[in-house]
Amino acid sequence: MDKEKYCVKFRGFRCVLIAAALAAVFAATGLAQFDTYLPWEGGASYYEQWPLGLRHDQDFFPIGTWDQSPWNAPLFQGIGFNTWVALYDGTVEIDPGDGPLLPLLRDYGVPLIGDQASALQNTGTDPMTGRSYAAEAAEHLTDPIIAAWMQEDEPDNAQTDANGNYVDCVPPSPAYYNSTDTGAPGTVPGPSVLTLYNQFKAADPSRPVYLGLGQGTGWDNDDCYYGRGSTCCSAGRGLSDYRVYAQGGDILDADVYPQNDGNPMWWTARKTDRLRYWSNYKKPAWDDQEMNDFDDQGITLTPAEIDAEFWESIIHGGHGIVWFTHEFAPTFEEDSAFSPEHAGAEAQMALDNIQVNALARVLNQPSVANGMLGPVTLTGNQNAGVNYMLKRYGGYTFLFTQNDGLPQHQTQAANPITETSAFCATEGCEDAESLAMGSQHMLPVGGVTATFTLAGFPPQATATVIGENLTVDNLPTVGTVNGYITVCGGGFWYYACGGGVATTNRDGTFATPVTPYYFAATSKDLGIYTKQWLVPAGTAPTVYAQASATGAYRTIPIVNGVFTDNFANSYTRHIYQINFDPNRDAALIGDVNGDGVVNYADYAIVQAAQGTTAGMPGYDPRADVIRDGTVNQADLLVIAQKIADVNHDGVVNCTDYDIVKNLLGRVAGQPGWYPPAAIDGNFVIDAQDLAIVTFALNGQKCN
Repeated sequence: MDKEKYCVKFRGFRCVLIAAALAAVFAATGLAQFDTYLPWEGGASYYEQWPLGLRHDQDFFPIGTWDQSPWNAPLFQGIGFNTWVALYDGTVEIDPGDGPLLPLLRDYGVPLIGDQASALQNTGTDPMTGRSYAAEAAEHLTDPIIAAWMQEDEPDNAQTDANGNYVDCVPPSPAYYNSTDTGAPGTVPGPSVLTLYNQFKAADPSRPVYLGLGQGTGWDNDDCYYGRGSTCCSAGRGLSDYRVYAQGGDILDADVYPQNDGNPMWWTARKTDRLRYWSNYKKPAWDDQEMNDFDDQGITLTPAEIDAEFWESIIHGGHGIVWFTHEFAPTFEEDSAFSPEHAGAEAQMALDNIQVNALARVLNQPSVANGMLGPVTLTGNQNAGVNYMLKRYGGYTFLFTQNDGLPQHQTQAANPITETSAFCATEGCEDAESLAMGSQHMLPVGGVTATFTLAGFPPQATATVIGENLTVDNLPTVGTVNGYITVCGGGFWYYACGGGVATTNRDGTFATPVTPYYFAATSKDLGIYTKQWLVPAGTAPTVYAQASATGAYRTIPIVNGVFTDNFANSYTRHIYQINFDPNRDAALIGDVNGDGVVNYADYAIVQAAQGTTAGMPGYDPRADVIRDGTVNQADLLVIAQKIADVNHDGVVNCTDYDIVKNLLGRVAGQPGWYPPAAIDGNFVIDAQDLAIVTFALNGQKCN
């Protein structure tokens, strides 16, 4: 054991105690001094195998929107979205009815997961551009805005033929056909998923293939989703199809919508477990996320339930989110997330997206297998179950937890096909007793107190519960300008003006009028609102939602690696950022530039990024020390309390203040010169050094 490294990294404890405590823990538990890891199929190392695929850096976690019109891109970017999944009119330059598609996504810099057939058609001339389809296809093959190709959505469900009649699901492989792989008219709908996958890869090996499956992925193992059709639910089929389906994509997704389909909320987590299992933990599992009542069924998703479903997938090892924001009844709205009646859901989407963007570097690390000693201990309710995911980053331990009632299933030895939740009185979990126990909604009856025992920890540490006291500011809004109900998009108010579209700045002054390619006015909420269908490049910077803390984060003392917290309801989730990493070569907490020391250079990086939020220009992920999505005084305080400890006793107090105050004006080389008091490294002990100590005191007064 390298005692000196522990002295430097954990100087808040006495060196001898830390070294002895860690040695005792490792000796008693038999733990190695390095983490071992669970299977991890996401992150940069996975996506970098495709040169024209999705971003493959540590700051990217995919957050997509499903099948939206590209002119809505600034609104979605403003609340943390970074990926576009599907275009209704195909992967084309300009649609006759809807106008420019790919040009808009290029202008806004939003990568697309799109249809390959329309993008690479090579016969004839594009009537909208006057160019040959072959020329456009050649450009599409190297266009960086196209990040992945997609299979037809929900091929595992019953399909419709040209006459609108239901036929079988698309089989996963040719082996499921009786004869050829072309399909029999009126019976099966064409080439299998695996055949199409191979065709996609042959046409373009430089991008991954996205496969979006249906809600059958979430159903019980002794049942089959009726929407798959009678043949695909026949004996020997059902869930057995999905291991073969999983071979037909490089990114696996499925749309299990518990609230809209009347199923238990924990199906979201089980579906994620299954997607990973079916791919042998080799392909990232994404989650389609609901946020509203699709069909006017009288369903209300509370912001807390939206949050719970969102984190279920991630805590079970999911590596991407696709939000479904359409509303079909009582009126159709593809962008209903921005309607006034969904303001709460929109704000919750923004909060979750912002926090995931902030935690991208953490989430892109493999999950630790040996970070906990034994299972989570529950008290107060045995019909509950807390799942966890443990990761390390930047010298911290991050523990993601949720009370979903499911067993801890993130290893290759697990079999999630038959798993069920402790909230359920029966496996189906749809009976009255199960619903009353909190299987479908967040209920106090499902709450529990959980005790966690962390491996390799010293006698004292602290867990900070991050993300509980956040609100969202500066969301795109709907308002009235000159009598028009308008949508705020891209940083400007758009409204009808002289038959065209003009823009005004938020202070009401006119900006330079622009001429759109297309313009539309649509009835909405008994008024008229306008949509800007195309904004020329450079005229519409993104509106960014900003997260702000409304109160101090909760902190929980950890004694000998053990701490306890309350999960008030079924599906309550907590994320803990813990100021310790037992690995011998763990990064220094606060060493944001990675040079091996915490000093004023790190402080300056955090100071320069103050007031920025994940996704905003100027946001520096390194500076978001607390990983809550915003760089603020709390992040700066972490650094300050390290560099202001000028006497190196492990705490910033009035002794440090007095040292700096009494040495003000001293210059390097003079008698009494004390280098640690020149905190900013400029070889002069001055007012700035004293200001840093004052800030680090965090309200403590010194004479």
